[in-house]
Amino acid sequence: MFQCRTIQYIRFSDRKTEWLKRVADVMLTAKKARAEKFKERFRQVYIDKKFTPVEKAFPLTDSARWDAIAPEKQREITKALSEEKNVENPHIVRAVFIGPANSGKSALFNSCIPANVSPLSTKRNTTIEWVKGVTNVHNTQLILLDTPPVIDFLDPGEYKWNSSAQTAWDALQGADVCVAVFPGVEMVLPKIRSFLSTITKRCAQYDLPCVLVISKVDKVTRKAFRKENHFHLRNALELWKLPFDAILEVSARNFIGIVDLKDTIARYAKPAQWEHHLGECTALSNPQQVTYLLRGAMLRVLEYPVVEQLQIKLLSWDEKYQNKARDDLPMVHCVVEVYHTHKWAQAQFTGKIEKIAHEAEAAILERFKQKIRFSFYNFIQIVKA
Repeated sequence: MFQCRTIQYIRFSDRKTEWLKRVADVMLTAKKARAEKFKERFRQVYIDKKFTPVEKAFPLTDSARWDAIAPEKQREITKALSEEKNVENPHIVRAVFIGPANSGKSALFNSCIPANVSPLSTKRNTTIEWVKGVTNVHNTQLILLDTPPVIDFLDPGEYKWNSSAQTAWDALQGADVCVAVFPGVEMVLPKIRSFLSTITKRCAQYDLPCVLVISKVDKVTRKAFRKENHFHLRNALELWKLPFDAILEVSARNFIGIVDLKDTIARYAKPAQWEHHLGECTALSNPQQVTYLLRGAMLRVLEYPVVEQLQIKLLSWDEKYQNKARDDLPMVHCVVEVYHTHKWAQAQFTGKIEKIAHEAEAAILERFKQKIRFSFYNFIQIVKA
């Protein structure tokens, strides 16, 4: 019996070894095929240069951009531009959105334009630089500026965001009005009071009017608690006696108070010619907006310490039109270079690269009504000591 069992075990072991060898051969063949495909794509991009660079697709000079437009389109633009420039009594106002992290500045900014220009996520410090938006209210043009979150300088945990916070304060120098955005669910905290007093002092230095916007008012769903919270908010603001020119309650999600906010900002307009025409909603080019939306998708999927170690660069912009008989949207193929400073960040990014691409493609389709496909190339960035 023992000998028979041993023979059966040996035969089973041989079959298992043969099966593992076949699996290994199939995996090795597939791996070689993937390696060959990647080698071919890498050769097309970095050796043969078979792509349209972003600088060529979107030239920086206006003359080159104008020459690339068809003559019929040029005549339409000239006619529309002449009609739009003939605005009676044109006015212009520059407003800066300032507030702490996760206060709803970017969502409010996008609702005022309205367009999905500034990146959105639940993580803090999503906006790392100025984002310019444009909207028109009758004969007044509103130039809005979304800024990075301001910080509490006395908190040592927030000191690493000092440079981005200084960028936000610098935006007040060329503004006509400051819009202080704070979430309504946190208004009674002492930390918020210090933020508000700091903003009013900064506005007093530049002789700027300051409008307080209480965002996320739709967070409070219970009617009784909403009344109680509203009473505490108004009571706290009266006790603090801060010099605000106006106090508004808004909700970017439900579009509550957006029209009142734009009308309030338009009160501080000055007579001047409009700077932007043809319904422009931002001064950013399409690749810059795609980069912002891609960063927002990365922040929604990955943790902030991982995104902090990544640097993305849009390399190409190739438009490929689909079958017009099916009325498909035009598709754009983009090559994106991703630079990592640590291998653990590369592993985190590679593991969720499909989800990041899906999030970014959905946001870009909603913003531009255009399909886009990404090809990511990961590189390790050597940091010199």
